[in-house]
Amino acid sequence: MTGQVLFVEVVGLPAGQGSKRHVGGGRLIEQSKQVAPWREAVTRAACEAIGDDRAFFPIIAPVSVTVTFWFPRPKSHYRTGQSAHLPRQDAPRWHAKAPDVDKTLRSTLDALTLAGVWRDDAQVADAVARKLYADHRGTDHPIPGASIRIEAMT
Repeated sequence: MTGQVLFVEVVGLPAGQGSKRHVGGGRLIEQSKQVAPWREAVTRAACEAIGDDRAFFPIIAPVSVTVTFWFPRPKSHYRTGQSAHLPRQDAPRWHAKAPDVDKTLRSTLDALTLAGVWRDDAQVADAVARKLYADHRGTDHPIPGASIRIEAMT
């Protein structure tokens, strides 16, 4: 029931693709200045993950995608003094603020289309997305970015 699997690790600040703003002459631009750098980071990381393995890409089958977005912790989540590098014990694990998970997923899927992972992001038939804080402890992700698992469904 499953086919090829691609793992993509992206370093950068995840950004949601939200509304566009009209700038005249029939042109629309992204309202968020963070979207373009994020999409470039995702596209670059996906191209590196594919490498020379172009025989299987773009995927033409339905696709399952699992994405974990890693966001930087605010300073208020950290302890003080000698332990200032450690998150407070009550610091949340889940990132429950902007950008919205669906808008962040949208910008990421569009970037994966640009990278040639699949022909169209409409092929994504199953998607799981979560937002967590990047940490410096345990097995958690140490830096902001995303961990993406893409699987062709047969």
